[in-house]
Amino acid sequence: MKRVYAHRPVIDRETVNKYLEKVKARFAHDPCVFLSFVKLVIMYLKRENTLDDVNREVGLLFKGYAEDLIDELIYYLRVRGQ
Repeated sequence: MKRVYAHRPVIDRETVNKYLEKVKARFAHDPCVFLSFVKLVIMYLKRENTLDDVNREVGLLFKGYAEDLIDELIYYLRVRGQ
């Protein structure tokens, strides 16, 4: 079966799981941050939020302590949305 979007980069499940584990580990001291983060991403995937909304909300949630994680998230969401 031919991929319809063959030109798109593929982000596999393992990459996603590694990213989620990274976020979870970074905020192990405050599990509510991780749960709120997951809710924000789910809202984006359901198209209840825009990419800009997610960027802003995750930035507030992470309070400037995880710019690398925010950059990685935005990359993944942009690739997904191409």
